[in-house]
Amino acid sequence: MGYAKAVVWNWEKGKTEISTSLAQAIQVNWGISWSWLLHGEGAPWVEHPDDGLVAADESHEPPFIVRPEIDETSIYATSGEIHEPAPHSPTHVIGRDLARELLRNSGGGSEEHLFFFRCRDESMEPTILSTERVLINTSREGRGYPKDNGIYLVRQSPQDNDVRLRRIRLAKNDQLLLLLPDNRFYMPTILELGGISLDQVVLGCVCWVGRSLLASNDIECVW
Repeated sequence: MGYAKAVVWNWEKGKTEISTSLAQAIQVNWGISWSWLLHGEGAPWVEHPDDGLVAADESHEPPFIVRPEIDETSIYATSGEIHEPAPHSPTHVIGRDLARELLRNSGGGSEEHLFFFRCRDESMEPTILSTERVLINTSREGRGYPKDNGIYLVRQSPQDNDVRLRRIRLAKNDQLLLLLPDNRFYMPTILELGGISLDQVVLGCVCWVGRSLLASNDIECVW
């Protein structure tokens, strides 16, 4: 969930208190009752993850959202939109305020445009480690006008489901798209766009990397 071991240790030792919003996020993620965790009330396990949740403010919205993880088995439209996450894909919790801040910083969109993605190779090291999880903004606002040298989720054709994380750069009057790994032992790829629009092959921009919340509470955008 993005917390350092020292923070968890302080919770376990009772040195710091777990907030209501965090306790509810734990319930959604692992089924441990938030009221039992904070107050010792009721059974320790809940039948449904959203049982008994309360809003943290007057908007009556939970203080966190739950978003699925996508990979190469997810269903992507030729337009670049994600039709369906992978079957039985894991879900992860992120704070609602943080999610909205990340969306604003990465071009716009709504919470439904956020998906987690796990890097499956070393091609983006040292920026993104193998097996590290990132958060992707898949909105057209976030991917339709990509920035040079930003990190995006890409594929090589509108029919391709082999999705990868790469830095991208436009060249030759925007007719070529360069897909650039950060690891010098991997080769770059050059796509001739022709009649292909950018948002057909650029599926989303990276707006959060897993380590960025482990090191501090500051938002770190790498798009």
